Amino acid sequence: MLDNVRELRNGAAGGGGGAPGGGSGYAQAEPSDSLVRVQHRVPSQVKRSKVNGLREQCTQQLGYHFGDVYAYLRRARGSNPPVPEPEVQKRLLALVGNNDGLMHGCYLVDQLVFQESMWTGPAKKA
Repeated sequence: MLDNVRELRNGAAGGGGGAPGGGSGYAQAEPSDSLVRVQHRVPSQVKRSKVNGLREQCTQQLGYHFGDVYAYLRRARGSNPPVPEPEVQKRLLALVGNNDGLMHGCYLVDQLVFQESMWTGPAKKA
């Protein structure tokens, strides 16, 4: 992620992110049967514990930036079509005041959003 951020800063970013078409691939039209089975097999207490621990790490890493980063990633990862990864990284860097040192915290928030989507399904639009 940090290498991609550096490329964005240098203006060398071109092309997409990790998934075909440049998106992250988080947004799914319909969950697969296997995903639904996993969601129901993992105890709620385990889900909450993993998510709460990850959320704590995120807030420690990002401090007051956490809320803005979290809200943005929930929207970006739940959008259809997905937001292109270079755009996501550029926006995250702006949200943390162009501080490369906080980008690891953004990655943790991305993992948090992913975990939440695994356990609860796609983000709801407000």
